[in-house]
Amino acid sequence: MSNILLGVDQLIEQVRSEALSKAEHDRERIIDEATLKANQLLEHAKKEAQKLLDEAHDAAQKEREAMAVELELAARDYCRKLHERLRAQMFFPLIRESVRATAKEPEFLKETLLKLITSFVQENPVNLDVLIPKELKTTLAAFFASTIFDALEKNCDIRLQDEAGLEGFVLIRRGEHFVWDFRVDTIAEELTRLVEPSLRKYFMASLNKSANATKLSPSA
Repeated sequence: MSNILLGVDQLIEQVRSEALSKAEHDRERIIDEATLKANQLLEHAKKEAQKLLDEAHDAAQKEREAMAVELELAARDYCRKLHERLRAQMFFPLIRESVRATAKEPEFLKETLLKLITSFVQENPVNLDVLIPKELKTTLAAFFASTIFDALEKNCDIRLQDEAGLEGFVLIRRGEHFVWDFRVDTIAEELTRLVEPSLRKYFMASLNKSANATKLSPSA
């Protein structure tokens, strides 16, 4: 009887030992699997986080580039409008006033017309109409009669015509619809086109110099 009981105890101990061993093995396997899964999830989370960071960085970079382009376009538009304003309100009016004052001087008109007409007509005999300001017709008519007509060939027909309010003068090749326009506005426009780059450069340099001086000056 004692032998039977001893065998039962041994069997129970064996079953318990095997169950404990299996449970320990399963526990380690479960822990290993859980650890592996956790590591996989962590690695995936890191990759997703890095992906989001990269996307955010790319988006920020694109936004900065877009802003830079917009700022550059805005700066160009500002400079264009500034140049247009400078041209309309400063450069052209100043040059036009200077040309207007010069064009009102009878001696200047006499000298200019003499050179233009004699140098051209002598080489290219034509019939020419000279359109001049009405208020200067008497003075210029006397000059033409005493100076220019004597210097031309007899086959050249030049007529003086006047126009009220005209500033400057116009030469018209009669019958050919060919015009040399020396009105004040025309000359001023061409002079502005020629000197505007230098004037604009000088003006902008003066603005920058004033701005730098303001930054350096101590505040009150």
